[in-house]
Parts: sequence; structure tokens; C-alpha cells
Amino acid sequence: MGQEDCLYISIFVPEVQHKKELDVIFNIHGGGFSFGGGNNYANPVYLMDRDVIFITVNYRLGVLGFMSTEDEVLPGNNGMKDQVQAIKWVKDNIRRFGGNPNSITLSGLSAGGASVQFHFLSPLSKGLFKGGISGSGNVLCPWVMQENPLRRARETGAAVGCNQKSTVELIKCMEQRSVAQLVETSRIHRAWLYNPFTTFGLVVEKFGNNPFLPEHPYALLRRNAIQDLPWLTSTVSHEGLYPVADFLTQDKYLEELKEKWTKVLPSILHYEDTIPRDRLEAVSIKIREFYFKNKPVSREMSQELIKMASDRLFFVDTDKSIRLQARANKSPTYYYYFAYTGEITHTFTDFWAPGGVRHGVCHGDDLAFIFPFPTNPYRRIALGDEHMKVTLLNIWTTFASTGVPKVDGVEWTPISSNEDDPINYLHIKSPNEIQMKSVDSIGNRAFWDSLNFEENERLFVSNRRNEL
Repeated sequence: MGQEDCLYISIFVPEVQHKKELDVIFNIHGGGFSFGGGNNYANPVYLMDRDVIFITVNYRLGVLGFMSTEDEVLPGNNGMKDQVQAIKWVKDNIRRFGGNPNSITLSGLSAGGASVQFHFLSPLSKGLFKGGISGSGNVLCPWVMQENPLRRARETGAAVGCNQKSTVELIKCMEQRSVAQLVETSRIHRAWLYNPFTTFGLVVEKFGNNPFLPEHPYALLRRNAIQDLPWLTSTVSHEGLYPVADFLTQDKYLEELKEKWTKVLPSILHYEDTIPRDRLEAVSIKIREFYFKNKPVSREMSQELIKMASDRLFFVDTDKSIRLQARANKSPTYYYYFAYTGEITHTFTDFWAPGGVRHGVCHGDDLAFIFPFPTNPYRRIALGDEHMKVTLLNIWTTFASTGVPKVDGVEWTPISSNEDDPINYLHIKSPNEIQMKSVDSIGNRAFWDSLNFEENERLFVSNRRNEL
């Protein structure tokens, strides 16, 4: 984050000329809507052997892309509108590069994965693509929607000397500040280390013309206001290593977490603004008791710490979003769970916590088999990793081509349209251990639902029978 002149599209085309138009994969980078770039990790080397066109895009981030004054002055979601314009440009021009404008599949990791699902919901994205791949991110995750956007805008303005009550004057004042000054303000929104990792997310646009998001995503999903297109989504076994890896290997931070548990946990797990202040301490203690029982927070309890973050930040709302999308659409929704620890699957953990210690399959590690790590994209990899690479590339490219992901020897069952049925998913444990499984719920959902955060369904209803 920090470069306002960032609206670029990169297009990668196989060298070999083809008589037929190629399928297009349009990738949206992650980074909590706050950092990152189109070419940071999405190296197209492997995909270029698969006869697809691969596209990456940059979009405005953080305060530049997602600040909102909750009125017509700055409705919000400018970063998402950048994405829409980029997809439109690709649809209008990709034929010149040998691509099929009617076969554009969106893909993304983390905030990019959530972005993909938002395009299913947005009226601005209608008719622009034919399916989506969301890795480790969806519209219901607790770090996606921005809480109290106007308050956050005013806090940001105050940090650069802009305290005007009028939102018109506030934005005029902030426009006089440098991009560097505005970007630097992101620190004031983080209570502990890099948490919460999303400081500016999406907002419901109550004012302005042509909103990207006219209603809360839960409401749109619940009333079937969604493009009826195939959707493939996924999680990995130890999602919570992001952000836990940032402090898991440093004793001083673990000690600080233990001592300040009730003060810092709401920021780590993104519930500081979705529960009354007088309940924060009690809820934080309840979470500790559920995951740690009577044991202290320590390195020996690393798996419990990772599980807690995985459930809250990724798993529970994956459960909700795939059920709602499958219920709303006739087109299939597919889900895979990735638990393979290969030689290259520790790369993202190394990025956040250098040292080579493996605590599990980290957030984003499955994509190391789609996009080789930038440090050495052409290096030889172990045979098992090579087989896994082929498997995941097959999943992506068959889905991009047909809307049905395919794995040799396995018939992939989509999510049931009955919201109360068990969740069907493809469990990927190793190249030789890939099978369909089903589970009643993901991520200790009943426990997290019992905490009554003012999020998603609880913004609209008090019980399930009375939902929209």
C-alpha cells in the first residue's frame, strides 16, 4: 500500500498460438484490502503450460481504496470499483490477446477470495464473468466488512490534522495531504502488532449512484440476490497461522498476549466493534476457556492458538457462506480442504515468521502449487509436490473451462442446496490421499454462534426461523 498510481493490469499469454480462444483466469490479490499487489505472489509460470490466459490486477487499497464517510461525499468501496473496471476492460479487449471474453473466471486468495464472491453479489459485476474461485476468504469473514466507517474516516482525518465536522470539508482537507501521510495513518487503527489485519474493508453504500454493494452481503445471499454461477472455494488446515505466526515464535509477544489477553484478543479476532464494550472481557475469557481449558497461553499450546484463529477468522464463515450460496444458486458450489504438508508448503509461514519451524499448512500455502514462490519459480520440486501441483492445476483449469473441477479417480460432489445438510467437501491430505468427505459443521460454529457477535445474520434477525 502507498502507491496511488497503481491501476495496472498484467496479461500473461502462452507462447504457442492457438486456433481457439483461450479460457481466462482473472486473479485478484489478497492482503486484507490493505497491502499487496497483483504480481506479489501470482507467478504464472505453471499456468502458462495449461493453455489459459492469466491476468493480475492492482486496485486501490486501505484508506485510498476503502475509506467511507457513509454519504454521497465518499460512499466507499473504490477499490472494488477499480476491480470492476478492470474486469470490464478485460471482457472488452481480451479477444485481442487470444482470449474468450465469455470464459472469464475470477480467482483470488484471502481478501482476493472475498472479492471474488462480492462480484457474485454486486450489480456492477453482472454479466462480466462466468465463475469464481475463492481461496481462504469469503464475504462473511469477520475481517471483510468495515465497522463504523465514518468514525474511522474521522480518526484518519484527525491523524493528519483534518477535524472538520462537514464530510465535504473533511475530504477536501485530506485531499491536501500526501499519499504517504494518509497511508501512515493505518497504524492508529491497529491495537496490537499488525492486528486487526484489515483496517479498511467494504461498506454498504447507502448513498451515491451505482453502488457496488447496495446491501449487506448476508442479506443479499439470504434473499438470493446473486449471480447464478459456479463457485469453487477452499480453506487450508491451519488458516490461523495468519496472523498467529506473527507472534507464535516470539516468547515476548506470547507473554504479552497472555498478560493482555482480554485487551488484544478482540483486535486479533476482529470483534472489537461487533460486541458491546461491557462484554468484551467476558467473551474473551470464554474463548480462552473453550480452546485452552485451564492451560496457560504458551508455545506448547500453539495448535490450540492456531485452531482458535482458524475457526474465528476463516472456518465458521466458510460454513455459512457455502451453505447460503449453494442454497441461492442452481449452479454448483464446490469446496476443498487442503491439509498437505509438502516441501514448498511452508513458504507463507516463512514470510510471516522466518525460522523454518512448521506449525501446519498456513493460509495461502495451497496456492504455492498454482503460483511458484517468486524467489525461484523454476527450481525443481520434490516428486510428491510435483504431483500435488498437477492436481491443483487440474482443479483450477478444469473449473475455468467447464465450471466443474475435476480430480482423477474422484467424483466431486457439490454442496447441497439444502442448508441443513452436511457439507460435502474434497479432502486433500496428500497426492495419494484425496477423497470426498462430509461434515456437519466447520470450525466449532455452534460455539462461535453462541457468542452473539453483531455480524451477518445477527444484524437482521434474532433466530434462524425469522431470517430474511
